[in-house]
Amino acid sequence: MGLPLLWRFLSPGSERFAFLPFFDYAKDATRLRLVSPVFYHHEDYLEPTSSTVVLGLYWDMRRGPDRIKVAFPLWWDFENTDAKTELSTAFPFFWRYQGESEQTCVLLNSAWTTGKTDRGSSWSFHLFPLFDLGSDSSEHFRWQVLGGLVGHERSGSLHRWRVGFVWTDPSS
Repeated sequence: MGLPLLWRFLSPGSERFAFLPFFDYAKDATRLRLVSPVFYHHEDYLEPTSSTVVLGLYWDMRRGPDRIKVAFPLWWDFENTDAKTELSTAFPFFWRYQGESEQTCVLLNSAWTTGKTDRGSSWSFHLFPLFDLGSDSSEHFRWQVLGGLVGHERSGSLHRWRVGFVWTDPSS
């Protein structure tokens, strides 16, 4: 041991090495830890957990089914493998949410979704505030302009119009 900055300790199944204030490394059968002024990493071998932080700007953390990645301030990603969901954003321009049977993306003033319904595949596209298009099955299609000022919807042989934000009764 060199006082006060350097020491190393070894034993069967564990190790510790520190050169303070530059880093501190410790490892045993249950965990690993590395700490420095610019970097932090911790893993727990008994539970599926880990944490990594670089300069306080990059974060990568795992806790069971949850995983969080952040490259501050632009990229944020949150995932849960049990629920099969993920939320990502490249702030403030892009967002994406993915569920088990659907995905929604937003890029500036446009948004689109894809997914599955009881009737089949579904999709939609929106260019705010101008128009939106969508379908929830192969026999369905909907469009509208200016948030519903004018629009039309067809489902099989039925169709209806939208005028002044009000839908008409379906007709064949």
